[in-house]
Amino acid sequence: MKKKIDSNEVKTDTKPKIITINNNLRVIDESGKIEYANNLFAQLRASGELDIFEERERIRKEEYEKAQKES
Repeated sequence: MKKKIDSNEVKTDTKPKIITINNNLRVIDESGKIEYANNLFAQLRASGELDIFEERERIRKEEYEKAQKES
């Protein structure tokens, strides 16, 4: 038996629209996910938790460069 879908609950435009005008990139996000992600990153930066990931990435980059020099 098929479940009846309420058309008011279905979001057909969940992907952001990307528009370029004179080499300027514009993103129109009707779902609100990009705004949510930006707010989350701002909170992580403010709390200092984002520094852990930046430090890990810096160490990974140094190890990669060291391995490239050795080979």
